[in-house]
Amino acid sequence: MIKSVLAACAAFALVSCASAPQPAPNPPVAVLPAMTPVGSITLFEGGCGPYASCTTYEIVVRPDGGYDLNGRQRTRTAGATTGALGPAAFAAAEAALARADFAAMPEAMNGSDPKVWRPDREPCMLHAPIMQIKRDTGDGQSKTVYWYIGCDSAKNSALLKELRAAFQFDALVKPPE
Repeated sequence: MIKSVLAACAAFALVSCASAPQPAPNPPVAVLPAMTPVGSITLFEGGCGPYASCTTYEIVVRPDGGYDLNGRQRTRTAGATTGALGPAAFAAAEAALARADFAAMPEAMNGSDPKVWRPDREPCMLHAPIMQIKRDTGDGQSKTVYWYIGCDSAKNSALLKELRAAFQFDALVKPPE
């Protein structure tokens, strides 16, 4: 009898501890894998050819806010520099990637996908500069997306603007006028 009562109590406890499944967020947002202390976000802009005059650079920012910048063409400082932006810069970039649903972006956005750009309003110029974003989690996992900036997209333009702000583009990269 005692065994039966204990078994019934144990079964009741298990059933009462089970929680109802939670509904998925609406709309679902891709979850980015957690960064590790050696992870990074890289932003490259350029690729407009040797005779064009676009700003060409690459900046790698780590979770602690440390950065490595390589100014290649039409930048404030040419060559490699390092410094610190602070952890808030990295956190702002992570938030921008999450808002843009970076995890779900295709690897190449070159005008071939009408869901990414609107050909009726935004003609795609394939010889325009490119933007490349790489997010490395530090454990061998990474995702890289490149986009011809000439294939304009409001979503991608907003992401570029947010990453530039997070990485202090105007102070570090933009050439003086």
